[in-house]
Amino acid sequence: MDSKKLFACSATVGSAFLVLALGTARGAFEPPLLAMTMAAGAFMLSLPKITKRSLASLLVPSVTPKQKFAHSIGGLIIFALGMLYGKPTAIVFVSACLAAYATYEFFRWFYLREPLYLSVVMESLGSLEEELGKPYLNPISAFAGFLVAYALFPLSAASVSVIVLAVGDGVAPTAGRVMGLAKNPLNPKKTVGGSIAGFAAALAVCLAFAKPAPAVAGCAAGMLAECLPLGVDDNFLVPVAAAIGAALLA
Repeated sequence: MDSKKLFACSATVGSAFLVLALGTARGAFEPPLLAMTMAAGAFMLSLPKITKRSLASLLVPSVTPKQKFAHSIGGLIIFALGMLYGKPTAIVFVSACLAAYATYEFFRWFYLREPLYLSVVMESLGSLEEELGKPYLNPISAFAGFLVAYALFPLSAASVSVIVLAVGDGVAPTAGRVMGLAKNPLNPKKTVGGSIAGFAAALAVCLAFAKPAPAVAGCAAGMLAECLPLGVDDNFLVPVAAAIGAALLA
């Protein structure tokens, strides 16, 4: 690895560590959790060498869009941190993820303009950018949506919002493909049946920790945002809409 690529990788990892360390210094992120997070990050970086193939292709059914792998796993990790440690911890973790991904995108597309080792890691987790040949900014939209949800809404509403994006938005396209459901007339990229399946899947999870009324309202608002062509990246819009819906009936 040449010096520029090594610097890009170090800057990406360093940006995440800096945010986590600042959160730890302010008491929002526990020191043992910082150590576990960095260890998990190191393991993730080694995955392409361990698996010798895309982790998304190993674990995700062929009918599921591979980008939904990191989308769903990442959301579930954020959800668990919020439920176990509280909103400040979730905000710090999401901020670290956002900092790392934004740093990587800058070096990959605007500084080096060529793949680096982290590109292999991203592709293993389901990123489409090397296939598309352009920056893949959906994760940035999702992290921004999560930050809005955790910063502005109660924990229960923010947790519902994460599950709607991680589970509901992940199930919807898979159900649409498997069942051959009819296209949504308002948004041909979606299926009405897939959105209903995503709503049901997200609601089943949300009812395990949220009251019925906010769970239903949050899942309905989020999946409605998912299926309508509103001109805003649904990775941002879905969690924000779900948080608003859940908070209104909390």
